[in-house]
Amino acid sequence: MAIVVLSETPEMTSEQYDTVAAELGLSDSLPAGCLAHVAGVGPDGSTWRDIHVWESAAEAKEFMDGTLRPAMEQAGATPVWGPPTTWQVHKLIT
Repeated sequence: MAIVVLSETPEMTSEQYDTVAAELGLSDSLPAGCLAHVAGVGPDGSTWRDIHVWESAAEAKEFMDGTLRPAMEQAGATPVWGPPTTWQVHKLIT
């Protein structure tokens, strides 16, 4: 069953996001198992929010722990190490 993952990174900039996306080849494509991605600054103006829809929780965790978080640290962002907010997808239209 597909899941939605909402992660928030305090003080991450759009420049840091763009650096990570370019490094991981995510500027124009999604990683394996990812069905959708939305990113931007949250309503408080200082917290970066990423929303992903994944085919499974295991794929999301593997990508976040093994690929995304190390790249974020290298770009100077401090990833939130607690569990992100997740919920099961009821319906996804792409």
